[in-house]
Amino acid sequence: MYSYAYDAMLSSTSSFEWDNVSLRGPNGLPELDEYDPMNWTLSVGLHTFTFYGREANTWLDQIILKRACHKSDSSCDGCVSGAELSAFIDLWKVDSSNPTLKELIEAIGLWKRGC
Repeated sequence: MYSYAYDAMLSSTSSFEWDNVSLRGPNGLPELDEYDPMNWTLSVGLHTFTFYGREANTWLDQIILKRACHKSDSSCDGCVSGAELSAFIDLWKVDSSNPTLKELIEAIGLWKRGC
């Protein structure tokens, strides 16, 4: 079992707000946006998430789980087609920092895995 401290953006309002779960960065600063939103890679099976509020009167209203898609998967179907990979490579040729080389290698791996 793992335990992490997650943060929500603090604001001046006292009403409910939507916010992505974000993990504190290596310096303990949530505002660095290093892990915002936080993504989990889950194996097949049951998983338990436990939430608690640190401050008094902290409430959790709703949780929405979404399937995260790789940047190269424009159809978000879990597969990277040859056309999607080509388009991703073209983006990298224009600006090699977006997508990054790591993201490009991940896209190639998804394409090689097949659907």
